[in-house]
Amino acid sequence: MQVTIIGAGNVGTQLAVHYASRGATVKIYSSKPQLFQTELQIIDDVGTILAKGSPQLVTDSLAAAVSGSELILITVPAFLVDRLAKELIPHLKAGMKVGLIPGSGGGELAFKEALAKGVVIFGLQRVPSVARLKEYGHIVVASGYRPSLHLAALPQ
Repeated sequence: MQVTIIGAGNVGTQLAVHYASRGATVKIYSSKPQLFQTELQIIDDVGTILAKGSPQLVTDSLAAAVSGSELILITVPAFLVDRLAKELIPHLKAGMKVGLIPGSGGGELAFKEALAKGVVIFGLQRVPSVARLKEYGHIVVASGYRPSLHLAALPQ
């Protein structure tokens, strides 16, 4: 599976590591790709490594980041979603799945044109855990993983 993570902060880095550590091909869209290390890590509060993974690509090109991806996870702040949607929609194709994490209201409106193209839009109720960057582009500290999350999708 090819996954694109848009947003390389706390949650984006965490998700990138989890997907890469499970064998997915991961691309990250970041405004600062030059700051990324080859291997990313998730650690707990005492420094124990929970997971490691290496993205295939870290880029500031939205087109390169989403090309060929089946799943696109958006982890930018809610106030950036409208602007991002306008830039992202031209690169989306039918069958792609685009997730907002967390799924704050309005994502379905921002991606209305994507829905018309046959893209699935979904949102998670909240983030999977508490996550804080220890070192941008390298290490994220995660704790309090939730045992389950609610998801809503359009189309259903």
